[in-house]
Amino acid sequence: GVWLQGEDFMPGEQGFGGFGALFAAYVDISWSHSVQLMAIVSIPIVAFMWAMYRIRAKYALAIFFACISHPLLDMVFHDANFLMGNRARTRVSYNLWQITWLGPFLFALEVLMAYVPYRMWLRTKKPITDDKNTLAEIAKWKGVFWQISITHNMASWYIASPAMQWAFYRHMPQPEWAFGADNLWSSAIFAATLWSWTIALYPLRRLEALLVP
Repeated sequence: GVWLQGEDFMPGEQGFGGFGALFAAYVDISWSHSVQLMAIVSIPIVAFMWAMYRIRAKYALAIFFACISHPLLDMVFHDANFLMGNRARTRVSYNLWQITWLGPFLFALEVLMAYVPYRMWLRTKKPITDDKNTLAEIAKWKGVFWQISITHNMASWYIASPAMQWAFYRHMPQPEWAFGADNLWSSAIFAATLWSWTIALYPLRRLEALLVP
């Protein structure tokens, strides 16, 4: 892809070899963080869901917006582009993550952004039975979901990641131990962190088994 001269690190600059994505894959950010690519990705997902489950149009539209939500939110918190393959055009960046004093407010905002759709989902459900054991299980898995989401998912981004960057840049030899640079070990740590976020889906799966429309 085409990057932004003077804003993005160029290949070879400060040990930077490109935009690494999920270990051990490689995806140029000019493609991965584009609304256009995510819209294209949503097409086979919708087709599969329709073929397997005969989903309705509203469900298909929800999948489409879920796919494009990542680059759209990145435009607010970081940066992303509408069209794929060229960060020099259709790029939007409000870069809220780079405003240090906004950190606590952004943390609260992201929790709210998770809580509102979660509550909307719960409003469409009811317990499969009203016995005490079922209600206790529902309460337990609700608690597990929020414990994982806040203490692990959010803390790993807002606390662990900045702490690791500070520690590695301050106490480890540079640039070979630069945390977040395009090297194998930092890509592996970054990928493992992202993969670990999917643990929060397990309590939602347990809740799904205890609730009915």
